[in-house]
Amino acid sequence: MRHTSRQAAWPFALLVVVVGVAAGACSGSAASGLGPLEADGGSIDGAPAGSGAGGDPGADGEGHGADGRDASAGDAAARDATAGDAQADGSVQDATADTGGNADGPPTRVACTNKLGQALSAVHGRLDGILVSVVQPASGGSCNADPDHLHLQVRVAGSVYDVAVTIRSNQPGDELFLAKDAPLPSAWSEGWHPEDALDYTAAPLAVHATDFASMTPADLVKRLDAELATANHVAIYATGYGPDGAHLVHRLGLGVDGAIVVDPLGPTPHYLLLHFLDQAF
Repeated sequence: MRHTSRQAAWPFALLVVVVGVAAGACSGSAASGLGPLEADGGSIDGAPAGSGAGGDPGADGEGHGADGRDASAGDAAARDATAGDAQADGSVQDATADTGGNADGPPTRVACTNKLGQALSAVHGRLDGILVSVVQPASGGSCNADPDHLHLQVRVAGSVYDVAVTIRSNQPGDELFLAKDAPLPSAWSEGWHPEDALDYTAAPLAVHATDFASMTPADLVKRLDAELATANHVAIYATGYGPDGAHLVHRLGLGVDGAIVVDPLGPTPHYLLLHFLDQAF
């Protein structure tokens, strides 16, 4: 009887051992299956998803530019593609990317538009944006072109605004010009800033009428074109003529002087100043 009992017990013991080994193998497989998820911090892909008409003498209309886009985190290819798009659309946030050490970045130029933004107020202020078009003086042209102004189109927050710069007055030889390097009173910040005052005779400029040189309208246009040829970011002191543009980019006095500032992000912003012969200051 004892012999029969041992034979029956041996297969049972072997079965217990086999089952135990199999259970251990399954347990080990399940544990190793968590490894990759834990290595990625509990995320399957290891990275979160990204986020991506007023009336001026010779200036009017409305337009929109492409919006900048955010690159997705942890995705180098998406970052590279987005940086390329940003340079193409000239958005403020991305225009300084990969500038080779130049804070201003390469110039952004597109065809001028008759469609303009609607966010300016009819007061003096400073327009901080990207220079996208320079419209030459002309009679009866598009984009507000007229014989007496050089029109600048500046993109701000996806919309384009017109800035009419007087290059011809009622008297020949009446235009006077000065370029001067000086700091911005407040840091460049994309938008329209009606609280920003400017007076040629006060800091940071501290200039007077005798510092300027007389120019013909043709020479003044050439000089402005040369100064603006590589401009990307600009800060323009002017007075809004309506929601879509500004003018009076010259000496007026009493803290409401106009000026064009190129390279406003650099260590030495460059002011382009204008006044007329009958102005003494």
